[in-house]
Parts: sequence; structure tokens; C-alpha cells
Amino acid sequence: MTTTVTNRDEVLIPFGVGFHPYLAVTTPTIEGAQLEVPAKAFIAVDERQLPMGEILPVAGHQLDFSRRKSLSGHELDVTYTELVRDDSGLATVVLGDSTGGEVELSVDRNFPYIQVYTGDKLERGRRRTSVAVEPMTCPPDALRSGKDVVVLEPGQHWAGSWRLRRRS
Repeated sequence: MTTTVTNRDEVLIPFGVGFHPYLAVTTPTIEGAQLEVPAKAFIAVDERQLPMGEILPVAGHQLDFSRRKSLSGHELDVTYTELVRDDSGLATVVLGDSTGGEVELSVDRNFPYIQVYTGDKLERGRRRTSVAVEPMTCPPDALRSGKDVVVLEPGQHWAGSWRLRRRS
């Protein structure tokens, strides 16, 4: 998926973009599924899930999924950042199930944030059946805070890409 934005106006245009794909495993729920998120940090939020402006390291924290680990017992609704990328500039989140199947979501450098949501607040029947892995150009609430909002000059272009891949 490649998204392009062009400023066709004569003034600066601020924007942010995010997507909401849900990754599913072959089992009925994500219990026992393994998640890997290549991130060094996450954004602290308040009780209403609003960003507090603080970026915290994942190392040693229960939100550390930088190495593959089970989702069992973990409720996630977190924005990860400081993504670790391969030589081509991609950061790849992997969701694997007990049968050996895997789904990968990779983002290019224009997506420095990934929101991960395990669906614990969804209605019955949809709760914990998949994991939202959401590529984002800026953190939540960025249009208010100004944090990492993309600003295009008149005539300037922006493009960002992400991809899904199933491996088994």
C-alpha cells in the first residue's frame, strides 16, 4: 500500500495519516499467538489513552515485544516508536500462531509510529480475535500537539508505503 500526498495549494499543508489493518492468526483467538514489534520505545498515555508527551524505553517493560513473545495475558493499546529497521529501511511487525503461520506488516521510514491494539475493548465475538497493527506518520493527538506532523510546502509531494505478507 503506497499513499501519496501532494500539496496543490499555495500555503503550507500539515497532515498526518494512519491505517487500521487487523492481523489475524489461524486460531479463533490471539491467545497463545506470538508478537514481535521492532521498537525501542513507546508513548506514555494517561487514563483516557491521551499521549502525555513522554517517550519511554520498552526494555524491561511489560510492553517490550522487541523479541517475539506470547500475547497471552497482555492487553495492548500502545503506540510504539523508535522502530528498528532492516538495511532497506523497513520495520516489520510479526504475528505468529501455534501452527507456524505468520503475518508480517512492514513499514517504510515515513511511518515512524505503529499502534498495536489487541481488541480487548471490542464487543464479544470480536474481542481478541486479531491484532490491529497500525502504521502512523505521527503519534495520536498530533494535529493538536504538533508532534511529528508532516508539513508540505506548495507543490511538495510525500509518499509512504507499508505492506502485508503471510508466511506459513
